[in-house]
Amino acid sequence: MIDLDESAVVHTIWFLPLGGAGDLLVTLARRGDGPWRLEVRQRIYRDSHVFDSTDDKSWMTFEARGEEDYKRSHVAVEMLARQAEEIIGLAVGRGAGPLYTVPVHGSGLDAMEALSRQPWCHIKTLGKAGSA
Repeated sequence: MIDLDESAVVHTIWFLPLGGAGDLLVTLARRGDGPWRLEVRQRIYRDSHVFDSTDDKSWMTFEARGEEDYKRSHVAVEMLARQAEEIIGLAVGRGAGPLYTVPVHGSGLDAMEALSRQPWCHIKTLGKAGSA
């Protein structure tokens, strides 16, 4: 699951099926003026439910740290994107695939639009508290 809202700035999303047993979802994004973060989610399928499943999920997060300017810079993005490629490369080397790359370079809403066109993506929108 990716939590996308109006404060999200999304660079790229990668999705990699793991041979029918699960999948890998990698997101390079930040919240507002926060640091760039690379989030890696591995899921092992336990049932066929798209939402509210009993799948096993594990997460890793890499965050750009250092001077404020660096944490939001293109250098941080490039470093984290290389990290994503290394992680994805390990899975591809073990027979996973095909790799789907979704370059967003925009807002959380831009990411939702781009993801809605992906055959592997299931989107569940949640309203804000107090909204109809």
